[in-house]
Amino acid sequence: MPRHEVPKGGVGNGTVLLIRHGPVQESWRGVLYGHSDAEAKPLDGIRWEGPDLDHLVSSDLSRAVYSAKSLFPGRPLKTDPDLRETNHGELEGRDLQTLHAEDSTLWDRWLANPDEFQFPGGESYAQVQQRVVGAVERARSACPDDTIGILTHGGPIRSYVAWVLGATAHGIGRLRCAPLHFVEVRFWDGVPVIERANVVGGLLPGASPR
Repeated sequence: MPRHEVPKGGVGNGTVLLIRHGPVQESWRGVLYGHSDAEAKPLDGIRWEGPDLDHLVSSDLSRAVYSAKSLFPGRPLKTDPDLRETNHGELEGRDLQTLHAEDSTLWDRWLANPDEFQFPGGESYAQVQQRVVGAVERARSACPDDTIGILTHGGPIRSYVAWVLGATAHGIGRLRCAPLHFVEVRFWDGVPVIERANVVGGLLPGASPR
């Protein structure tokens, strides 16, 4: 799959913070839960340690909305379903070990060509990237010089960073994107630049920033 052209220009000198939602309940560990509404762990008393925001947009999945409202209580929030995690189609909600037992080649096929692999009845990486880039640009369109916080998921964050860098799905899979951490993207006359990655955004009581 040929790489797309790295973005060369556009409008605005603002900032986008791509913030990953908080952790989900242990019952979802080892499960494919992209579009599934996995329940979030409590974030009581959490505080935001990142830059001030002018606007806030979130995936419409409850774990992202809950994280947005916990980190920024009382702030107006817009939701966009195009910021959802990857849709795994027929495999949504399935246990990973069970899937491997049923089809031991599944992950080998995915790892061999992650840019083009498509989950049965679900999405390809390219489809995820296209909708996420569109959602970020819609958020920026009315306020291109402001700072926008976008509460989303690990896959969408990596796909957007890959778009900025012209990277492959294989390469961007090495980008660490921990829960409640963010990637900061600055725009210079519309050209996006990755300023920081995997930065602590939300801190629970008693925790200290690293």
